[in-house]
Order: sequence, then C-alpha cells, then structure tokens
Amino acid sequence: MSFEPFFFGHVSPNNPMVNKLKLEAINDIPNIRDGFLGYQWGNEYVKEQLAAFYWLMNKYGVVYSFEGTHLSTFAEMFNKGQFFCTTQTCAMASLCLSVGLSIELVKIPGHMYLVVLDQEGNPLYPMDCTAIWKLDKTLPFDKQIEMSRKDFEYMLELSTAVYEENFPFIEAQNSSYFVLPMTSMEYNNSGFLPLTCLTFPAMHVALTRMFV
Repeated sequence: MSFEPFFFGHVSPNNPMVNKLKLEAINDIPNIRDGFLGYQWGNEYVKEQLAAFYWLMNKYGVVYSFEGTHLSTFAEMFNKGQFFCTTQTCAMASLCLSVGLSIELVKIPGHMYLVVLDQEGNPLYPMDCTAIWKLDKTLPFDKQIEMSRKDFEYMLELSTAVYEENFPFIEAQNSSYFVLPMTSMEYNNSGFLPLTCLTFPAMHVALTRMFV
C-alpha cells in the first residue's frame, strides 16, 4: 500500500495562511526583504528563505510534542503551537513548495524529516525541525530573530549529521527508510486535496502509529 496520498494530504502550499506567514517573514527578516524567490538568487538565498521559515515557527512558539493523537493541519500547527514530526515536516514542505523549492520527505524508523533539494534534485539542506527551541519572548525583537538564526544553523548541523547517518540505508533501499521527492509542479498535478478540504480519520491513526 502506498502512503503517498497520506503525505500529500498534510502538504498544503496553497493554504491562505502560507501567504500570510510569508508576508510576516518579509516584514520581520531584513535578509529576505526582496521576497521569496526560490532558486533565483542561488543556494545561499535558499538558505536565507529556510531560516525565515524556521523563524516563523519560533515566532509562533511552535514546539515538538508527543502528546495526543490528532495530526494537525498546517493552520492548526501554527495556531496551537504543537506538532508531531510528520505534520511539522509537511508544514515545512508546504512553505518550501510555495516558493518553488523542491523537497524530499524522508521517513526513517519512528521519525520523519525534510530534505530541501537544489535545482538539479540533489540534497542541499536536510531539515529536522523537531530541533526547535522556544525563544525568550522578553528579549528585544531583533535579538529573538538573532537567536532563531543561531538555532537554525545548529538545527542544520544536527540534521546533516542525521541524514548522513541515514543515507546508506536510503541508498540501499532499505524497506524501513522511505523517501518521497516532491516539486511544486508535481504537487499541483497530483490531484490530492489538503486536509482543510478532506479528512481521513483512518489516515490520522495510521500516520500516528507510524511516526509518533
């Protein structure tokens, strides 16, 4: 049985909240004042855009949680501030796809994370954003952004180490390691609707058992 529809159901780059959050990030982060441009300005600017997405999660106090069985939609994750690895990975995928970045969803035993690809489809930035920490909201706003960027860089280091450890199993096509590549065009042509339009209770149970 393919689990691709389940993943697609949690990916929603066309969600209205995605554009709202991107506008917030442009207003907050000086390094992306020229907007979200996908690959147009090279890999370093891709990194700046990813740091802005990470900041949005920090800004909304989004943290990793083991509690509960409900798998949140994109909007619920930001509104409630909690996520499982699956829903967070799909939320980050939504943000990336919305600006034209290609990604891979990587499922390993008991966990799931994201890899952002370069224009040729090669791994560029592994991102396991369960490595996210609450910011001190008493700090000045610019200091919060600065702390978020430091945490982002550390998250990339941790994620790269995890991906390098997992890669031999992925390359060997170990059945416990699953990779689903996705581009904006593939998503738009997939025909799958996000969970804001459809609900699958059985899918929620299945994904909870697989990844939590």
